[in-house]
Amino acid sequence: MKEFDLSNALIHHWMLKFDAGKLGTGDDDEIESNHSRARVAALERKVGQLTMELELLRASSFAASVDTGGGLPAVDPVPSLPRSHEDEH
Repeated sequence: MKEFDLSNALIHHWMLKFDAGKLGTGDDDEIESNHSRARVAALERKVGQLTMELELLRASSFAASVDTGGGLPAVDPVPSLPRSHEDEH
């Protein structure tokens, strides 16, 4: 089951436990818990890596725009309102 990142061995193990009537009895909870902890740790490392890459890309993008004079777009802090026809007289 690649969609859920489950190994065939783990699925086979669960099927054997089910056939023996031992699925959910807590016998192998420690093994499954260790597997879950390892998976969470791997995902946390990946999130950290992607966060660092995102911060690096943002910093390099900002630095590149400042170096080329692009900087941030100029924004009028108080936009002017459209004038009405009564103001023209």
